[in-house]
Amino acid sequence: MNHFDSQMKIGRPTVMTSIVIQKLRTAYTLGCSDREACFFAEIGRQTMYRFEKRNPDFRDQKEGWRMALILKARTVIIRAIENGNLELSWWYLSKKCPQEFGQSSTSKRVRP
Repeated sequence: MNHFDSQMKIGRPTVMTSIVIQKLRTAYTLGCSDREACFFAEIGRQTMYRFEKRNPDFRDQKEGWRMALILKARTVIIRAIENGNLELSWWYLSKKCPQEFGQSSTSKRVRP
């Protein structure tokens, strides 16, 4: 056995290529679920889960991709509020501070 033979990997080539990972990234940044992302990347969910198990950093990366859309949405909302969108401001407060600004079952608040 020569040096080259000892370096060769035996077995089936991985389907988790850089192109597949890029497709997963695209899907997750659009807010897709695992099922949707795998469909888009043309791989089985078990394939991705096995890859994730062997590559723990991939799980963190995947969560980061998922957070990108949430952060973008927050940025858009905050910019609209900063630009004086009263209706969105009220909605935001009702979600973030429901005790103070949300509508309770006993009393309905009147919007300004």
